[in-house]
Amino acid sequence: MKREAWRRDPAAYPFQTEIAPRWSDVDTLRHLNNVALMGLHGEARMRWLAACLGHSGVDADQPALRPVSVATDFVAQAHYPTPLQAGVRLRAVDAQGFELATALFQQGHCVGLAATRMAAWQDGQPGRLPNALHARLNQCLADQAALPPPPAGHTQAQAHDAVIDHHAAPADRDHAPPHWHGMTTRYADLDAHQGLSELALARLVEHTRLRLLRRGTTHRPGAGNSAPALSFLVAHLRLQLLAPGWAGGGAWQIGAGVAELGRSAIRLRSWVRDPNDLVAVADSVLVCTDPVSQRPAPLDESTRQAMQALAMVPAAHPAPG
Repeated sequence: MKREAWRRDPAAYPFQTEIAPRWSDVDTLRHLNNVALMGLHGEARMRWLAACLGHSGVDADQPALRPVSVATDFVAQAHYPTPLQAGVRLRAVDAQGFELATALFQQGHCVGLAATRMAAWQDGQPGRLPNALHARLNQCLADQAALPPPPAGHTQAQAHDAVIDHHAAPADRDHAPPHWHGMTTRYADLDAHQGLSELALARLVEHTRLRLLRRGTTHRPGAGNSAPALSFLVAHLRLQLLAPGWAGGGAWQIGAGVAELGRSAIRLRSWVRDPNDLVAVADSVLVCTDPVSQRPAPLDESTRQAMQALAMVPAAHPAPG
């Protein structure tokens, strides 16, 4: 997403709306939390659905319009209480769903990009779009203004680390996380369609990601009390929703492991299971940064060794109870 010039141009988004952040969106680093930013992308998406499809676009249950995948690039830090301008563009429509591009801007600067694949969920499975909805979405697509031309002399920038631009579907049933732990969901984790919301899933991923990261950085080979501090920023999150989640709540199994190591980036994979099924798989890209300059910094060898010890394992590997 970052390498597409139009994605950072507010004029590329036919639907625009202002969203005010809340104090509860601020995290311990005093900027807007990455999951909170995902929520703002989701809010812009739902406002677009309401504007283009009316009440049925946001409130219908059979079928329910819900994501099957959400990919988010965290471009820059955003802060409270300055409002954000959100833009939405319909990118594609087919019989199985449609794709939306959203962007968040604060004080004229792009702070986040997201690409969402939506589907019509019914009886716990994504299915074909109803004919009337398919026709309406195609009309919305046709009504959009063309994308603005790229800036003169623009060339697509190359990513500084191949891991950051990994956009392959994360569901990999041949491998599994080396570590699992249990959690209990709450009523607040359910969305209006009585499934586990994408933000609740992102929070579960955030939690297990932090656990894994602390495990890897605290137990680095040879790391003692004098070990240098490490700083990581979340650059990208891709969440694939495989099932709506068990509305009855209860015990969940959350797992995480290292999927790939780059020069300065780590791609972590997280799995969420409810008592019945695999609900979601996520890929998170974290970039190691210099604590002072906040610029990408190479992973030191001890961290690299520790992270390699937390790599994904073959799926036949037994998961702890």
